[in-house]
Formats: sequence, structure tokens, C-alpha cells
Amino acid sequence: MCSSDLDSLITFAPQLRAQLEISGQEIVESLFIDGDVEISASKNINAIDTTPAATDYFLAFDGFRKLPLITTTANSRSAGGSLTIDDFLATMQLMGTAGLAGIDPTKVGFIVDGNTYYAMSRLAEVKTKDVNTAATVENGFVSRVYGVNVLASWQMHRASAKRMANNAGKIDADTDANNTLGAIVCVRWDQWKQAYKRRMTIETTRIANADSWEIVALARLGLAYRDGEASAITYNVGV
Repeated sequence: MCSSDLDSLITFAPQLRAQLEISGQEIVESLFIDGDVEISASKNINAIDTTPAATDYFLAFDGFRKLPLITTTANSRSAGGSLTIDDFLATMQLMGTAGLAGIDPTKVGFIVDGNTYYAMSRLAEVKTKDVNTAATVENGFVSRVYGVNVLASWQMHRASAKRMANNAGKIDADTDANNTLGAIVCVRWDQWKQAYKRRMTIETTRIANADSWEIVALARLGLAYRDGEASAITYNVGV
């Protein structure tokens, strides 16, 4: 519920609606990566030290991180608190027997949290033009590693204020100081299915007798994987 525009320097109903649209996109992005339906104490990957609140957005469905961290643990590995360029190749190799599910660069992609993206931009293999034609020192971006697209997401590890995880790839929700590390997720896109029953709708209604506005945002969507090789993760990445 919004109070009167008379109390604001701007007409805040349109401003709030615009902010809700952006926030909704960010939440959905995080949900695809971080989603975990586990409600038991100290078991959810986004609240490994406590019990999730019933209203926590990440409880909607399981996302890319949950599969290798909990369901198919053979598809997860630790970087040992460091980061090398080989961690990306090693993550791909976790997918399927002998890495067969990850071998086609047109069918997979890397997702890294923002802190890992900064760290990988400093790796010698991508930093300067004498070793990489798209050097990060010159253009500031890492778009591919081993021929596979890299997507940086500041919505990954969203339950942490620092957008980091602990050394097991999970998030300490109560003590953010324990979240100091990054992660690399490799996703086999054709093994996931995302569908909407209702794309996000936003309705704005003026309530005259209260001199206020009501803004309601609704969406219905889901995500599911086809098999246990649909994603892999390297956690405990030094950033």
C-alpha cells in the first residue's frame, strides 16, 4: 500500500511499479540459480545454519545449485579455497560419465557469482592480450572460457549480503561473515525446463477514500531438470 503522492517529491506510484519490475526480474534470476524447497532446519543451501522462513522466495522450486550440492553430489567439487582457469574445465568434466554431458560448448554455460567474476578477470590466462585476444585489462569482460559462455550473476548467493557462500558452497544466513567464497556452476541448458502459468503482472489501483495506492505483483512459474547430470558446481572458490 502506498500513501499519497502529496508526501513525495516524485510521483512514487509509477516509480515503485518500475522498481517492482526490476526486483521481480532479480528474484526470478536468483530463484533459478539458488532455489531450494527444503524447509527443515539447517538443510537449505540458502540457510544452512537455520530454518528458512515460510515466506523466503527461494523455497518456490529447486534451482541449478541445489542439484549438484544435494541431489547429485558426484557433480560437485571443491576448489580448495583458490581459483585457477582449470576449475572451469574440471566443473564441465563432472557432468556425465567421462564428462560426456558437458563436452558440447553449445549446450552448456557457466554461471558465476559476481565475486568470482571479478576474481577470474584477474587470472593470467585472460588478463592480457599476449595470452588472450579479448584481454580483460583492455575490454573488462570475460565472455567465454574453453569455448563456453560465461554469465556473471550478482543474484547468485542472494541470501548472503556479500553474495558469497561458505566452504561447502552453502550460505550461512545468520552470520554473513562466514560467507567468504565463490562458486562456478555449469548448466546443461537443454536438460532444464522452465515454464510460466502466469508471467509477472503488476496492477496499480487508486484507493480514493484512503488517498493511497495499492500495487500488486503476481507470477506463477516453475523449473525442473530432466536428469541428474543437468548441472555441476565447483564451490569453495577463492575470490
